[in-house]
Amino acid sequence: MRPTPRSPTLAVAFAVLAYLGAFGLGVYVSVTALFNTVSSNAGSSPADELVLHGFLTGLGLLFGYYATASLGHGWTVEWLRGRRPNASGSGLLTAGAALGALLLGYWAIGPFVPETYTRVSEADGNLALAALDAFIGAAVAEEFIVLALPVVLLRAIAPNTLRGAPLLLVLGLLVCLRMAYHLYYGWAALTLLPWALVVSVVYLRWGQIWPLVIEHTIYNTSLAAIRADLISRDIALALLALGAGACMAVGLALRTHQLRISPHDAGATTELSTAATAATTAFSDHDGRQHR
Repeated sequence: MRPTPRSPTLAVAFAVLAYLGAFGLGVYVSVTALFNTVSSNAGSSPADELVLHGFLTGLGLLFGYYATASLGHGWTVEWLRGRRPNASGSGLLTAGAALGALLLGYWAIGPFVPETYTRVSEADGNLALAALDAFIGAAVAEEFIVLALPVVLLRAIAPNTLRGAPLLLVLGLLVCLRMAYHLYYGWAALTLLPWALVVSVVYLRWGQIWPLVIEHTIYNTSLAAIRADLISRDIALALLALGAGACMAVGLALRTHQLRISPHDAGATTELSTAATAATTAFSDHDGRQHR
């Protein structure tokens, strides 16, 4: 059990600064684009975007570190590493569910909404730069600052909000924080709603952050490859679907195996604990008699 958070007010202040530092500009640009017809991105080069995203992500991570450090070292470790898995296959289930939700949004909602925005700079740039930008500017920034940081703060300061009716408000907040800087997609942003909800649910359930970072990086890099005509859209989506299915299948198999053996393990653990306690008591009694 962790100690009481040292400075919860300071932690919340730094968390707000982390979000504004990393995504404040993006939210402003996104809202502006939403109310103005934007058909393409004629802005800076991919290299310039990578530098900008790297700076903003670094700024957000710095404030995020100060936020969790204000709570205590254990909370910083949880933020950066994730919670220790208590369920076998939770990492694979996390990645598979998140990737599956992205594909679900694309296939189930995508056909009914117009695509109003395209990233021309991604198609014109180097795929290696696009992959690095996907990792730093999207995956690390979003998962650590938008998802993990608020959840860690709530677990430390107000754990009761993560159960019952308040949990619905928390999920709504996490979805809104993520969707705010995706509004430049216009109606196409609705395709991201299943993903925004699912990643929040699986992180709250298992606390595995790095599978989400890896999944996010792979998906964004795949989109960049499609836009650069390095792979056909159908093949890329089929490979992503196979990857999501494989993660879910292996994760469920590991989880099922754990559930099958857990009663036996629990019984064995209880017997060992009882035997150890009895041995310790007997040794203490014997040692006490020797010193009388």
